[in-house]
Amino acid sequence: MREMKDSGVEWIGEIPEDWNVGKTLYALSMPITDGPHETPELFDEGIPFISAEAVSCGNGHIFLISQKSLSACTVSCFSTC
Repeated sequence: MREMKDSGVEWIGEIPEDWNVGKTLYALSMPITDGPHETPELFDEGIPFISAEAVSCGNGHIFLISQKSLSACTVSCFSTC
């Protein structure tokens, strides 16, 4: 059984002890931007990609509920769009 700790957010309750709660802004290595308005092909491995559908919001907090990956080719193509 995983060790749990208080999240510090009442409606969330406990979270795994090795998780951190913080602002998304401080967890990103690059800014969030508006990208192509199409859904790329997603993979289980590759360059991490978080879509708007993979994020849940509540009480000023944002939670990642799933993550997929992009191929290097797709990232290259979308970076030039």
